[in-house]
This record gives sequence, structure tokens and C-alpha cells, in this order.
Amino acid sequence: MSLSENEEIRDYFNGWLDAMMAVYGEVLEEWEENNYVQPFPDAQVTFKCNDCGKCCNFEQHDVWVYPSDMVKWLNEYETEKWIPLYLCALLPVQDLDGITGLGLPSQKNLTNQYREIMKKIKDKTIVQTLQAILDQLKVLNPSFDEKSDFCVYYNTNPKQGTGHCSIYKQRPIQCRSYPYDFPQFTKFVIPGQTEEIDLEDLPRCPPKTYTHGDPKQGVLTNADQRENVTFEKANYRTSSIIHDWAEESLDWKGLVEEDIGDIILEIFHKGILNLWRKSKVFPKPGGSNKGAGKRYVAGKRPQKSTSFKGKKKYSKN
Repeated sequence: MSLSENEEIRDYFNGWLDAMMAVYGEVLEEWEENNYVQPFPDAQVTFKCNDCGKCCNFEQHDVWVYPSDMVKWLNEYETEKWIPLYLCALLPVQDLDGITGLGLPSQKNLTNQYREIMKKIKDKTIVQTLQAILDQLKVLNPSFDEKSDFCVYYNTNPKQGTGHCSIYKQRPIQCRSYPYDFPQFTKFVIPGQTEEIDLEDLPRCPPKTYTHGDPKQGVLTNADQRENVTFEKANYRTSSIIHDWAEESLDWKGLVEEDIGDIILEIFHKGILNLWRKSKVFPKPGGSNKGAGKRYVAGKRPQKSTSFKGKKKYSKN
């Protein structure tokens, strides 16, 4: 892995995003036009998140970051300084069907993998960049613990009036759709497809988040929540389609087997190093360092639309 400037690398990333978004656009249009995601029939139970954080513990699951999430982040590149961190602090994920992608890691998983890499390589730029990512996560999330199974952005000690998620307004679509994609909340009506529904498999949310009955009898959802489920399922379906095409066609094979994580790191490492330099605390003259540190928080809410403006929008470093 090299972190030298390379126009071909940026072009490859743009091409990968273009290909993924083209397929996603077609899949999403199909899901929206046919209203595949519908509410649980005759649901009476209500749900309200109590910020317990169970879904942010990654000991037993992953949270995927899809190309559409990356596009939303990239469309804020000029105004949101944390975008390089969002893009670079990702690790490969794979489900039980062998579908691969990138996802948010746990604090422990990211730290362990980066430490192993830094032990083995001699390229100082790579080592500095990986260390800078770990350092900046600790700036964005002050409770970052190298032994924690929580998401890298989960703050166990948020200030009063703020939530646990350090990037809540920019969290991936899989986070936005949870737990509304569970069968107690929504059902999928896809012609020619039937699947067994296990109403015993409840989300991790504690019982007190439900009111007015047993969630197995159906939980009420609104249009925005079901829309997020549609986005998430269309994204995953896109990953599945690309996976199948890659097994059948050499033209698509590289779009899956290339290490997109390394490519992203190569493109955006300068942004990471700039963040690191700007956030370092330097002693004030006379030995006083009071007030020299800064705390940064996530910025504006991303646009709801999944559209994007041309691949040149992606090429930032």
C-alpha cells in the first residue's frame, strides 16, 4: 500500500462509486415504485428509542457503510472537516452469504488491526496516517477505548443534552433504519419471493422501549422510517447484485476484489493528516496550556436525496 498521489487511483474510486450508484438507483426505483416495504398490518404497539446503546455494541454484528453513504459524506466535503475521518475509519465486512463491503468497526477491532499493520510496515507515512486516524477518533469521541466493542463513534459519556453517537446526524443508513427493518415493524412484499418470518427474533432494544402491547403483535412505523428501510434494503440488494455479477463477469470482478478501503485511505490521507496537525495541542508561551485543546463535533445533517452530482465531486484529497 502506497500513499503517493495517483490520479488513476482517484479515477478508479470514482468509477467504483459511479457503478455502484447506477445499480443502486435502479434498485431503489424498483423498490419505491412497487412499495416493497410496508407497515406491519394492524400494528398497535409503539416504539421509542431510549438511547440504551445496545445496537452500537459491535461484538456480534457489523454496521455497513454503503456507497450511497459515502456519496452523502462526500457532498459535504467542503463544509464538514470530519469527512476524511468518516471515509478512512472503515474496515471490510462480510455477511454469512459471502457478500462483502465496508463498515464501521468497533473501537477494539480498528485499534487491533491498525496496531498489527503498524508493526509490520516501514512506510512512515502509512504509520503516521493510521495513528492520526486513531488520534482523531479520540478527539471526536473523547471516550474512545482501545478495548471497547462499541462503535468507534459511540461516546459512553456524552455531555448533557447530547446523544451517544458522535456522528448521529451523519450516521449510515443502516443505523437510520434500525430497528424498523425487523419483521415486527415492517414487512417486505416482493412478488415471487416469500421468506419465513421469525417474530421471536426481536431487536436488541429493551422491553421498556415498547408501549401498548407485545411487539410480536406488530409495531407502528411512519413513512420516514419505512423510507429509510427501503434505502437500506436497496443498498444491500445492490451489494448482492454486484457480488453475483463479479462471480460471472471479469468486467465487474475488480470492483469487488480491489481493496476499496486502501484506495480511500490513499486518496484522503492528506485530509486525515491535516486534521491531526490542526488538532494537536501546543504549549502556550510561558508554560500555560489552559484552553489550548479543542473539542470538535459533527456538522450539518446530510441531504435526504440519494442523488449526486458527477464523479468529479468525489475527487477530493
